Amino acid sequence: MRHPLVAPITAPGVWYVLAGSDEQVTVSTCPDEAYDTKLNVYRGSCGSLVCVAGNDDAGPEVYCSTVGFWAEAGTNYYILVQGYGDETGPFNLTITCTEPTEDICLGALPIACGESIDGTTVEAGADSAPFCETPITAPGLWYTFTGTGGQMVLSTCPDETFDTKLNVYAGPCDALTCIAGNDDANGDVLCSTVTFNSTAGQAYYVLLQGYNGQTGAFTLSLTCPSCGTPTAPQAFPMDVSAMVTWVSPNPGSTFQIEYGEAGFAPGSGTVINGSTGIDGPPVNITGLNPSTAYDVYVTELCAGGNSDAAGPISFTTLAEPPAANALCSGALPIACGGDVNGDTSDGVFTPALLAEAPTSLPPAFGTPSRAMATMPL
Repeated sequence: MRHPLVAPITAPGVWYVLAGSDEQVTVSTCPDEAYDTKLNVYRGSCGSLVCVAGNDDAGPEVYCSTVGFWAEAGTNYYILVQGYGDETGPFNLTITCTEPTEDICLGALPIACGESIDGTTVEAGADSAPFCETPITAPGLWYTFTGTGGQMVLSTCPDETFDTKLNVYAGPCDALTCIAGNDDANGDVLCSTVTFNSTAGQAYYVLLQGYNGQTGAFTLSLTCPSCGTPTAPQAFPMDVSAMVTWVSPNPGSTFQIEYGEAGFAPGSGTVINGSTGIDGPPVNITGLNPSTAYDVYVTELCAGGNSDAAGPISFTTLAEPPAANALCSGALPIACGGDVNGDTSDGVFTPALLAEAPTSLPPAFGTPSRAMATMPL
């Protein structure tokens, strides 16, 4: 499958130079598809070119080329017209200069908390934004908003008619920094959702694009919950206990963990409460049964209300106790010149995230519902 936004140099070409004038520029060989063209745009000097943008196909199975970019006044832009493979041929090159539109970062449309915006990428041009968790593979449109200091959620769900992707950056447009990206919200769901914790007053830019060159109509929504949903929830089971961790978007909140055997109805499980950042994450759940499947839900409670529950976080406890040195706290001594045989099949997965989290709890913490114990790493 040809990538519409990647245009390596593969054929003889000819060059043009455009003087920038602080305008949005669209360069195109469309609609003529008789010659399968590619476009490459650079700034700088001929001896020291810097890539600005490029395009192979203007759309899926469309063999003319279109690329857009912002042309700064006082800067020369060098445009190379070449062919796909080693093709050569005649073409008609057009240059259109306009005020900035949402087709480029500098023309990003504002979107506010609680707002939904309808749009279409059908007429959008190719983008040259940096990689951000999911690659840029189709023409897209840009939107902008200001961070609240809390959790922010961008989504094209539940509509799956157009297979979207989202890339979120911190500005400015000429120095974008990746914040988050998403292709599919989960599994085989073709809409996209990005959740991140924002910095108050920071300008953010989101590129809404499509999977593998696709374009189409969409609805983009921005929500800013007063009590953000815990993110990145994970569980790491032992035989009769499990460590549960997550990332809290709500400093100063409290949390509630509810757990039970797989498939239990929320509201009927065992509950653990604590103060975020003090009692967890992580939190160790004890008193579990070996070789048993469990579900866990994590909710945070803020002054302005409760978060949505993160979960279910599903896991199955081990059939047998892990190795004595499965955790850092059980590390076995070894000295220079030593030689030991080991086996990780009885180990426990303990990612770096847990190593940075609190590893002790107050003695009375969690006792109302079921006894808890610390699982130091």
